[in-house]
Amino acid sequence: MLWTLTGIAALVLTVTLGARTSTRVAENRIAGARAGWHAEGCAAMVRARADSALVASEHPARVWLNLDSLLTSSGVRDGCTLQVRAHGATADINRLGEAQLRSLLGALGRSRAWRDSLTDAILDWRDPDGAVRAHGAEAEWYDAAVRPRPRNAPFASTREIALVRGAEAAGLDSVLGADSGRVLLTRAPVAALVAIDGIDEELARAIVAARVRGDTVGIDAVAATVSPWSGAAFLRNRLDVMRRVTNTPERWAVVVRSTQPVAEWAGVIKLTLARHNTRAAVVEWRRR
Repeated sequence: MLWTLTGIAALVLTVTLGARTSTRVAENRIAGARAGWHAEGCAAMVRARADSALVASEHPARVWLNLDSLLTSSGVRDGCTLQVRAHGATADINRLGEAQLRSLLGALGRSRAWRDSLTDAILDWRDPDGAVRAHGAEAEWYDAAVRPRPRNAPFASTREIALVRGAEAAGLDSVLGADSGRVLLTRAPVAALVAIDGIDEELARAIVAARVRGDTVGIDAVAATVSPWSGAAFLRNRLDVMRRVTNTPERWAVVVRSTQPVAEWAGVIKLTLARHNTRAAVVEWRRR
C-alpha cells in the first residue's frame, strides 16, 4: 500500500511540474510576441517621426544630418529604447587593405605588436584561404580556443568583428563597421579617417577639430590649414579621397529595443533609413 501511495505521489508531482513548465513556456512565448509587437510599433513611430520632420522642415538636409539627435531627444514610446548610428561614422572593414588597417589600428595608440597581430587576424578572418599570416590566426587557432571559425569571406555585420582573435574587448565598433558607404566627415573619428589614403593623422585631427568648433567641414579648406607635407599628401590623393568621403549620412541604422522583461532577442527591430528627397525611406526592416 505504501509503495502504491508513493508511486501515485511521484506521478502527481511529475504531472504538476510538467504542467508548470508548459505554462511557463507558453507565458514566455506570449510575452515574447507582445515585446515583438511593441518593438514593431516603436519602429513604425521612428520612421514616421523621421518622415514628418523632413517633410515639415524648410531645411531637410539639416534635419537628415542630425537625425539621431531628433529621434533620441524627442522620445518614441514608453517601453522602448533607441540606438541610432549614421552609416559612414566608422571605416568599412571589408574595404580596408593591409596598410589602411595598420594605419587605423595604429591611430588607437596601442602597441605595435597589438596592431600587427590584430591586422593579420582580421585579414585571415576575411581572406578566402586557410594560410596563416605571420601574426594571424586561422581555423586551427579558433578550434583550439573553442571559438567560431573564420568566415574566410567579407564580414557580414559589425558584431562579427568581435569574434576575431584580439578584437574581443578592443572596442573596435566605434571605428570599424561593415557598412558599404562612404566615410562621414561630420562623424568619423580620427582612426577611421586615417584609414583613407591621403588623410594622415594631422589632417584627420584638423577635421575633427573643425567640426568640434561647429565649422562646416570642407576638406579642401581644412587641408589648407595643415602643414605643407600633410597638405601635399592630401593633394596627391585628392580624387580618391573625395570619392570615399561625404558630409551627409547616406543611411541611418536604428535599433529599437522593447524594454519589456522578456528574452533579449524577443523585442529587437533593426531598420535602416535612407533619404529620398524630403522623405525617409525604409531600406531594411528586420527582427534581430
